[in-house]
Amino acid sequence: MEKIGRYQIEHELGRGAMGVVYRAFDPAIGRRIAIKTIRLDELGDPQARANLRDRLIREAQSAGILSHPNIVTIYDISEDVHNAYIFMEYVQGATLDSFARGMPVADLLAILEQTAAALDYAHAKGIVHRDIKPANLMLSGTLLKITDFGVARLRHRDSTQSGALLGTPTYMSPEQVSGGDITGAADQYALAIVAYEFLAGTKPFENDNLANLLYRITRDLPPLIPRLSALANTVLQKALAKDPAARYPDCQSFVDSLEHALGARPTQITPARESSGDEPTIAVEQSPPQIVLPPLDLPPAPPTSRWRPIVGVVLGALAVIGVLWLSFGRSPAAPPVQQVERVQVPAVENPKPSPIGTKLEAEPVPSAPETKPQTDPNAATPDPASPQPRSVAFTSNPEGAEILIDNGLQDRCPKTPCTLELPAGTHQVLGRLAAFPELSRSLKVPDQLRVHLEFEVQEGTVSITSNPSGASVRMNGRDTGQKTPAMLKLAPGKYTLEVVKEGLPAQSQEVNVRNGVVQTLTVNWK
Repeated sequence: MEKIGRYQIEHELGRGAMGVVYRAFDPAIGRRIAIKTIRLDELGDPQARANLRDRLIREAQSAGILSHPNIVTIYDISEDVHNAYIFMEYVQGATLDSFARGMPVADLLAILEQTAAALDYAHAKGIVHRDIKPANLMLSGTLLKITDFGVARLRHRDSTQSGALLGTPTYMSPEQVSGGDITGAADQYALAIVAYEFLAGTKPFENDNLANLLYRITRDLPPLIPRLSALANTVLQKALAKDPAARYPDCQSFVDSLEHALGARPTQITPARESSGDEPTIAVEQSPPQIVLPPLDLPPAPPTSRWRPIVGVVLGALAVIGVLWLSFGRSPAAPPVQQVERVQVPAVENPKPSPIGTKLEAEPVPSAPETKPQTDPNAATPDPASPQPRSVAFTSNPEGAEILIDNGLQDRCPKTPCTLELPAGTHQVLGRLAAFPELSRSLKVPDQLRVHLEFEVQEGTVSITSNPSGASVRMNGRDTGQKTPAMLKLAPGKYTLEVVKEGLPAQSQEVNVRNGVVQTLTVNWK
C-alpha cells in the first residue's frame, strides 16, 4: 500500500488485534500522521465486520471530542468497500509497556500524573476509556499520550453492547468483570494496576485460566508489596478496592496520595518487569465464568464399625414396640388436666443480676381484665389491600427536565431532580427537555423508586471523501466550510450534499441522515 487517499504511506508502525498502523505524510498540510486501518473484507462473519467497524468509529467519536495535550488527537475517519481508517496524530516514541528494565520512581510518578490529568478530563466530558494499560500509553520524550479509545464508553450514551465484556483482562476492574455500572472509577482501578505492576515488578492478579483470573479480580485482595511502606500499600489497596465508591474521588487524588506515600527520591528505581507483549483487548458476551477451584483437603472418614448395623436393627425394633404400646397400652380416658392460673411478672427497670446460687422469684399478680381500645367511629379505616403512596426520586442528564406522570393526570414535576408521591401500580412517565426529544418510561411502584432519564442529542454523521481530495462540500446549496475528506454531524432528516472541485463536474447526492448512523459518501473523478 503506497497511498490512502491523499496520504502517502511511508512505513508500517505496528500490527495488533485491530489491524495495521502506518506512518504517512499529508502533502496538503506538510505533516506526518498515523493511520489505523482495518481490512474489513478479511473477516468472513458479517457481524464481526460490523463490530470492528463500529469499534473504529467509536474510537474516533470518543477521542474526536477530546482536546487535551495528553490524548492523541483524531483528525478524521473514513472507510471504503474493503477498509476502515482513522487518521490521527503521529506520536514518535514508544509505549510504556516497552520499559521492562525499571525506571526512576520520579519518572513513573510523572507518567501517572499526566495519565491521571487526561483521564479526569475525559471523565468530565462523560467518556470512560475502559482499556488503560501500558500498551495504550505512548511516551514521546517526557510527554505522555493516551491512545486507543476503541472500547471507550460515553456515559451519556451507551455506545457498547450490553452484556459484553470489554477490556484487557489483567487490567479490568471488578465492575467490568461483573457487568456493573462503568464510571471513571474503572479507569482509576486500571491506572492503579499499572502503578502496582511497575512498583512490584508483577501484576496483582495473573492466571493462565481466564475464568480463574476474573474470579480473583472480583474476590481476592491484591497482595501487599513488601518493598513499599505500609502507607504506600494502603494507597494502592484503596485505589484497587472492589467497590468503586471506596476508591479515590478522581485519578489525580490517587496519584497525589501515592506520591506523598512514596516520598520519591531520584535514586529510587522500580524493579524489572516482564513486558505484557501488548496483551490483547477482548470483547466477549458476558456469561458467568466457570471457576476451576482446587479440591478440598478433608480428613479421611472414620472406619465403619461392624456393630453399627446391629445397633440400627435394635433401635428400629424398640421404635416399633414404642408405637404399639402408645396405641394399645394406654388407658382409654386420661384424667383431666387442671387449669393453671396465668401469672404476670411485673416489669423491672434495670434489673440487677442475682447472686450466684440464688433464685429470682416473682409474686403472682392478678391478671387485669382485657379491655378493647376505643375507636373513633368517624375515623377512616385503612384498607390493607391499598398500600400507602411511596416517594419516587426523578433525575435526568442534563438536569432541569419536566416530568409528567400518566400524561399529567397523576402528578407533575416542573424540574429535575425532584421527588413525587405516587400510589402503588404501573404509571407512564414522560420526560420533556428543551432541544431534546421526549422520553417515555414505564414505572411500577413500589418496585421502582428511582427513575433516571438520559436525554440524547439526535444526530447522524456523514463522512465525505473524494479523489482527488480538497473538494468543497455544500449542503442544501450552502458552503459548509469543509473540504474533503470532511465529516458532517447533522440532525436526522434529508439533505442535498454537493461536492465541488475546480475544473471538474460537481457531484450532487441526496442523503437521508439517521440518528447514530455514520454514512460515507465517496466521489471519484479519476
